[in-house]
Amino acid sequence: MAPYKGKILKTDANLIKKIALIESVFLKKNSTFGIQLGKLFQIIPMLVGTIVKLKMECLFNPKDTKGVCYEVYNRGKGGGEGASIIFENGKSDGFSPEEQKEILVPIGISEDLMNYKFKNISKVNDDFGKGLFNKALGITTNPKK
Repeated sequence: MAPYKGKILKTDANLIKKIALIESVFLKKNSTFGIQLGKLFQIIPMLVGTIVKLKMECLFNPKDTKGVCYEVYNRGKGGGEGASIIFENGKSDGFSPEEQKEILVPIGISEDLMNYKFKNISKVNDDFGKGLFNKALGITTNPKK
């Protein structure tokens, strides 16, 4: 599949989110849906609420640590769309499109976070402390930062 080159309209993004959500539910029952979900995210940009796993160690997190996208941002002329991800340990960072492909594996969509509105990193940290990302990250208690 060739990477998606155009802009996604808001209605297209909502449809893609719904498809990904449905696939993430089936992922628990059939691992081949996980492969299809990964292919879906190779052709569309990262979406807010996307749950990822690390392919390698990053931000003091071991390989396979879960993270969730809380912001997608324009990196300027020719820079593509960056994605801000917060991980199970509360650390967060931005990833270029190239870094997303190299470091992150999409594994699902959090319906609860699909409409999360990024304001600033302090608010993200507060939301993490309040447990807002726990369900998406599979956290049962808040880890110490």
